Amino acid sequence: MKKSSNRIKNARKAVKKSLILKQTSFKGGIRNDLSDFESIDSITYHNTVNNSNENSIQKLSNETTVLSNNMKSILKELRYITHKIKRDEYEEEKSLDWKFAAMVIDRLCMILFYLATFVTTCLILLTSKSFYKKSDPDIVI
Repeated sequence: MKKSSNRIKNARKAVKKSLILKQTSFKGGIRNDLSDFESIDSITYHNTVNNSNENSIQKLSNETTVLSNNMKSILKELRYITHKIKRDEYEEEKSLDWKFAAMVIDRLCMILFYLATFVTTCLILLTSKSFYKKSDPDIVI
């Protein structure tokens, strides 16, 4: 979950930076930092107080409408990205759990295989008649 929260924070910072760059690039429009405002409404209020003529108010309302639409689309994209990151992390966790279970079963099967091989080898050697016979009757042990 830390990965997704860091990715979300980084995405939010990038969006804020791009919005600040867009705001400062408007000619004669909004030229304030985004951190000074809490919402789109405060941007509109602040700029309508500073700009008294009707033309600038109309231009400002058009800019805020565009900005509001851009913010909504950015928010929609951030939600989609967040959902995808969380879903990918969940799938990765599930995959890691299955890999761990497979590793445990693999080790258990390996131990059983070695044990069965050892027991079978001992049984074959101990049950053979030539294992106890002396190969050369002249040799005394």
